[in-house]
Formats: sequence, C-alpha cells, structure tokens
Amino acid sequence: EEEEEGRGAAGQRVFSLPSKLRQHFMVVECKQRLLALCAFLRQRAVPSSRECKVIVFVSCVAEVKFLQHILARAVLPSQWIEADGDRACDPDDSDDEGAGPGGDGPHHLLNLPVLSLHGDMVQGERTKTFFAFTAARRAVLVCTDVAARGLDFPRVDWIVQYDAPTDVEEYVHRCGRTARMTTEGDALLLLMPHEDKYLHTLGSHGLRLSLLPPDSLRMVAKQGGGGKSRDRGEGLENYLALQRWAEDVVATCPTAGDLAMDAYTAFIRAYSTHSKENKKIFHPKALHLGHVAASFGLREAPKKIKMAQRRRHSDKDAAHKARFHRDKGKRKGEGGDGGRGGKRAKGFDADKFVGLSAI
Repeated sequence: EEEEEGRGAAGQRVFSLPSKLRQHFMVVECKQRLLALCAFLRQRAVPSSRECKVIVFVSCVAEVKFLQHILARAVLPSQWIEADGDRACDPDDSDDEGAGPGGDGPHHLLNLPVLSLHGDMVQGERTKTFFAFTAARRAVLVCTDVAARGLDFPRVDWIVQYDAPTDVEEYVHRCGRTARMTTEGDALLLLMPHEDKYLHTLGSHGLRLSLLPPDSLRMVAKQGGGGKSRDRGEGLENYLALQRWAEDVVATCPTAGDLAMDAYTAFIRAYSTHSKENKKIFHPKALHLGHVAASFGLREAPKKIKMAQRRRHSDKDAAHKARFHRDKGKRKGEGGDGGRGGKRAKGFDADKFVGLSAI
C-alpha cells in the first residue's frame, strides 16, 4: 500500500504518504510547460554519471506519443550550459516508438533513453518497456495512469505529474511509484497559474507540497552578466531557445506536427474529465487555447489547428475507404468458382451436388 487512509474533520479522506517521499509543486505559465519539463529533466540528467530514473505522468495517450517523440530527439541549444563529458545515449537504448539520436555527442539534451507506456500498446510492448525501464540505471518513462497502479519500478528518483491528476487518489497512486520500501524519492506536480487552488484541495486531504521556484530552471541556460535588465532579458532569451527549437521541429517535421496536433486536441478533451470536486479549478474555459497550442510547439492559431485536424481526419477517412474498396475488389476477384468472381450459378444446390457425388 502506498498510503494509509483516515478521515479528516470534514469527513474527507486523509492520506499519509511515506515519510521519505518529498512532495513539490511548481507553477508554470501554460505556454512554457514543455520548456519547463525539458529544463527540469536536463537538470537531473547531468552529469551523465548520476543515476536518473524519472516517470512523467500525462493525461492521455496522444501526449505520451508527442512527448516521447520530442524528448528522444531534443538537441541542446548552444545557449544552454553543457556538462563536461556528456554524451548522447545509444539510439538502440531508446524506445522503438520514435527512438533516435537527438544530435551528435554532447548536443543531445537528454543523454538517456526515453521510453513510453500507455493503454494503446499491446501487452508484448508494455512488457518490453516495463523490463527495459526496470533494468535501466538512467531513463525517462512517459506514461498515462496505466502505470500509476500495480507496477513496481525499483529506484525511481522522481515522479513528474506533468498534467494534474483527475482526482486526489490518483495523485497519491502516482506518487507511490517512488520512495518504495525504505528508499527516498521526490514527486513534482506542475500547475498552471489558474490551477494553484488545487493545492488547497490536496491540503484538505493531508497532503503538503513545498514550492520549487520555476526561475531555478533557467540555470540550464547561460545568463547575461552584470545584473542589468538587458542582461536578464538575454538570459531569458537563452532559456527560450529550446522552445524555438521545438516549434521549428513541429513546423517542419510532418510526424512531429501530427503528433503535436493530436496531443493538443486530446489534452483539451481530457481537461474536461476532472472529478466534480475539482471541476471549478480544472475547467476547459480557463484555458488559453493559444498558450496550450504553444505548449505543444504549435505556432498556429487554435482555429487553424482545428481546421488542419479536420482536413487530416477527412484525408485519412478517404484513404481508408479507398483501401477498403480496393481490398474488397481483390477479394471478390480472387473468390470461389475458380477465380471467376466467386458467384454461384443460378439454381445451383450444393447439398444436391454433394449427394449426387456420393452415389
């Protein structure tokens, strides 16, 4: 059991997590969510001699596919600090789905394999991912809540809840993937500014989180000297360099662009599935759709994204129908009656034929 339950004064369930689990939260602007995740993972992935096992929880399958694709390929901007001796991971160590090197030598953002786990994977793929992450000393696993219960991953250092869980119990189960048995562990909850009221909800269930300031993430980028406002602006521009890289990839790579649009659409849909208790905090109308698009590296306006998605799905449907009719024609042509269309002669009685042949 990850938690022991009780009842508070108001009759709410109170959870008690392991004493060696440290809970943190970070409030990040919506349009900088992807950048914040990359910077956080970069900070924990260097130097390459450090053990680093991180599980990143998201709300939907499409987000898993998008993040795995981007993180496995992310290159280190020249404006970001490089740790001495860093090398890119062996591409063969990464996940089959979207695996590949993000650059040569030290230019890889994360010098470790990035794996994915979600409900659309067949059992064989899930098992392969489970054992790969279990055996790894350094790896990132991006997953849905399919990995929140029943899976025991050893030596997980950090849990990152990139998307807030739909209810408090799910939050607890996610955190329970680290600090197992007698080990220590950390859990980070990323929130957008309008979601910070969720901390009160967690507090009412006996869960206390400490603040990790988002400005600490900028340490991955070179800062301007002298302390002048212009230099601080330069430091921010350096920090935003990876966001520009992600937007360039999404704009120029058809696969990344399709994954980004699917993730954007699925995220908005999943945002409406929060429990009744949290509906006032996590309401789709509270989202700035343009900023949500930016968090997936999309530069287009939400209306253009919606139109592009409709065209994509219309083209897919048309291609599927064409393939179906083509295959149907092949089956019809290769059917019975010696390949002459497979139609029976008029008035043909198979039972009588069998009877006559038996006489």
